[in-house]
Amino acid sequence: PVQKELALPGDQKKLVAELANPNITRRMLAMNELSDHYNPKLGPLLKKTVYGALKKAERKKAQADDDFQVAHALWILHRNSDLDDPTLVAAGEQMSPLVRVHALRIITDRGIERQINPRLGNLLLPLSLQNFVRASMTNHDGFVRRAAAETVGVWENDENIRLLLAARQNADAQDSELIYMIRMSLRNQLKRDGAFADLGQLSESDSRTIADVSIAVTNAAAANFLFQ
Repeated sequence: PVQKELALPGDQKKLVAELANPNITRRMLAMNELSDHYNPKLGPLLKKTVYGALKKAERKKAQADDDFQVAHALWILHRNSDLDDPTLVAAGEQMSPLVRVHALRIITDRGIERQINPRLGNLLLPLSLQNFVRASMTNHDGFVRRAAAETVGVWENDENIRLLLAARQNADAQDSELIYMIRMSLRNQLKRDGAFADLGQLSESDSRTIADVSIAVTNAAAANFLFQ
């Protein structure tokens, strides 16, 4: 039998190829190596890899290793602030649900970074990403819906509360993980100053949903809502 090479290659192109390896340990090692030694030539190489996989997806010829490679490539680009929104959305929309989940988690990570460091920008979800996130809230894949619910909870927007309320009403009662993520994201949204004042008229079911999470919101507005 042919003995497989154990050590990671030193060449960048070969390391990018390792991102498609079926062994997650090798993929993670390659991803971290590329991220730690990022350089101006690597960005174009990774984007070329992503768009090459997208062309395969258009022809219905993308395989699991393409999904792995694209997901890792997106994270490397994101870690080094070299991931543009069109590339992120195209990969999320055209590849498998696995890639869409990772695209949403990258958007979530961007929001968390801005919460920690406001100098990076405000917490309003960019227009270039809004349709992608909204569509993901009703995606056929449960993992995608859960990731989208988490993303919506990180970015500040009055409409996000309505999206989460609609998702809660439509959630399968057996999908406890989705319901948990929706409740957590609603709580995060309601912590924002003025969030309760912006709720407007609510249906009885939506009022109950808001009340359900308000006990975890430690501000006067939450208390006033519960006493109404």
